Amino acid sequence: MFFHVLSIKKNGRYLCYAILFFIVISVSWGRWQGREIVAGQDNQVLAIVTVESPLTIWLNGEEFRQLTGVVDNELLLGKDVVSQRKRTAQIDSMVRQVAAGEKSFGSLGEDRIFRSSNVEKKQIALTFDDGPNERWTEKYLDLLADKEIKASFFMLGKNAKNHPELVQKVAAAGHDIGIHSYDHDDLKKQGYAAIQEDLILSQDTIAQITGVAPTLFRPPYGSIDAQVIEVAQEQGLLMVLWNVDPQDWLLDTKEKVAKAVLDHVEPGNIVVMHEGKTVTYGALPIIIDALKEDGYEFVTIRELVYESCMEQPQGN
Repeated sequence: MFFHVLSIKKNGRYLCYAILFFIVISVSWGRWQGREIVAGQDNQVLAIVTVESPLTIWLNGEEFRQLTGVVDNELLLGKDVVSQRKRTAQIDSMVRQVAAGEKSFGSLGEDRIFRSSNVEKKQIALTFDDGPNERWTEKYLDLLADKEIKASFFMLGKNAKNHPELVQKVAAAGHDIGIHSYDHDDLKKQGYAAIQEDLILSQDTIAQITGVAPTLFRPPYGSIDAQVIEVAQEQGLLMVLWNVDPQDWLLDTKEKVAKAVLDHVEPGNIVVMHEGKTVTYGALPIIIDALKEDGYEFVTIRELVYESCMEQPQGN
């Protein structure tokens, strides 16, 4: 284990490293092993953490306040939060490499389309298309929060523009956000320039709302050809399809939707469903509870990609 500095900077000023040295040599190993030490002044905070390898994370003042709490008048940095931030950064980096074609793995065929994980863990990704939906998105978010799971939302650019507050709520809840075109047109019927314009507009619309450009793309109807694939890759998008489709847009009861999922799901599967469907919302608790009981873990698409990459042999 190493002591390493986790610096929180404000107004461009830092605590003197002599303070760091003094703190480290002034406390016993037995007292502080495995714990965080936080020293603070009015405009500066220095945190010392034990990590397995050197790591520096820069946070602004607001981010620091979000990561810390006051316990006995002392600021304590949440180790779990820092660990999660590091993992999120690793996942983001991995997905961007895959989307850019810098890294490939078994789940991507020659067409470089992600349809399922190649990891045999009991993981499943729930995905929802066509949102955000003024009537339903918040209900979906509340249900997912109650069940303590994450999902992936593929949004239409026009809906995101009309309901930016819902996009922000999905992002704040920690779910994946991908694009599903701007207006749900069949891109395979469009020319190259029109496809490019659609994807750029869709990405930019969500990026302006969340501050992050999406890297995941699901084509409407799953309709693709070589041209759609080419444009998506040029835009740094990872195309995501599915391998479990309960056709919730067609079925008339929540029980039928749930059965259509549960009868076909396997480890690493991607389930496609839709926002704005009463039967889908009703089926979700049935699906989630049954799969949890069967030992499944619910993950996002980005987590599936990350797991698949990490399972690849060295050199791939």
